Amino acid sequence: MVIPMILSSDDEGRRLDRVLRKALPELPLSAVHRLLRKKQILVDGMPAQAALRLKAGSCITIPQEAALPSKASPEREQGCSGKEHCPSEQEDSPSGKEHCFSKKEDCLSGKEHYFLEQEHCFSKKEDCPSGKEHCPSEQEHCFSKKEDCPSGKEHCLLEQEHCFSEQEYSPSGKESGRSKQEQRGSEREQRRLERKRYRSPVHKSASQLPLLWEGSGVLALHKPSGLAVHGPDSLETLVRAYLAERLPPSLSFRPGPIHRLDTPTSGIILFSSSLKGAQYFSALIREGQVRKQYLALVEGRLSSPCRWKDRLIRDKDSAKTRVSPGPNGDGQDAETEVLPLAANPGYSLILATLHTGRTHQIRAQAAFHGHPLAGDRKYGGRFQSGGLLLHAYTLGFPLNQDTKERGLPEILKAPLPEAFRMRIAALFGKPLAHSL
Repeated sequence: MVIPMILSSDDEGRRLDRVLRKALPELPLSAVHRLLRKKQILVDGMPAQAALRLKAGSCITIPQEAALPSKASPEREQGCSGKEHCPSEQEDSPSGKEHCFSKKEDCLSGKEHYFLEQEHCFSKKEDCPSGKEHCPSEQEHCFSKKEDCPSGKEHCLLEQEHCFSEQEYSPSGKESGRSKQEQRGSEREQRRLERKRYRSPVHKSASQLPLLWEGSGVLALHKPSGLAVHGPDSLETLVRAYLAERLPPSLSFRPGPIHRLDTPTSGIILFSSSLKGAQYFSALIREGQVRKQYLALVEGRLSSPCRWKDRLIRDKDSAKTRVSPGPNGDGQDAETEVLPLAANPGYSLILATLHTGRTHQIRAQAAFHGHPLAGDRKYGGRFQSGGLLLHAYTLGFPLNQDTKERGLPEILKAPLPEAFRMRIAALFGKPLAHSL
């Protein structure tokens, strides 16, 4: 028996081994290459090489018994520690380590363990929001959802480094005075409200996808603040549900974001709905032909336009971006054009135009130049009810024959969230708030 797999237009031009890796995720890459060497995988009836570029309409055939994961032999099942599973190839393990078990008790070798349920333990120190090498079973868990932790404690999200409950724990791990405790209680309550908003039912169904524009192989979406781009209950999940009945089946293509947008950031983001759309818009961004503008509320008065030119370094351990000292320091070039729209002694509303696209570029540069985003605690901003206000406002595209033929608008704009608009009205007046 053989399994036939028909290629769609979204598989065209891709390497055979990469298509098979997507189509058969349970099959290790080494097994895919072994089957190719033994000429058991055929394309249009002929043995094929791993690097073969595929065409739409072609048929891949693979033996059914080879495509299904085989049961381990008795020796394999016992493993080196005498337990259920001990993979010999690193690619069999989600952590990339030698050992990876579904239960802690499966291996008694005394080695460090990495579990399949990633919310309980992480393969790398930087993967855990608590900054710990692993998460113990009680109060120090860090989860994205409160119900994921058996301790029932109140948990922090996103940029917080520790989890604590009521007055029992503080971010420093020490008891503190009443005034600081009250402040932390206020911040915890704000985070609780933010988490509730992050998981609000407004975008639970694909029919409520925040769609701004669709065409030419992409979706332009209005991401609300707090909704993650990736992961469970994310924007990506909603996009795939929305496109499930609209796209032809593909062995390897999966709709996904074409560029980044942080979870706390609201505004416009592009998702691919076809391979050609992903390739076309990724090329535009890579070549600097897409103009990205953000609205941000920063601390202090900025009264005149300026241009921030720095070199940025990404610190994976702290998940922060920092500015390298000196013009010839380490890191990558970052350039942001800043136009103040309104200012008072305490705050400024700026329009930031990106000329590069580094992780946390606006947040890191604003903090370095003395104007951290209001509410951006990670980069030194003071606490603000509702968190930081950073909004991906517009995407501008080149005006040429190609974009005209694709029906691509010159500018896509994401309306301001109501909370951001109200904050602008309170600080700078209603006319400005309603003009944006």
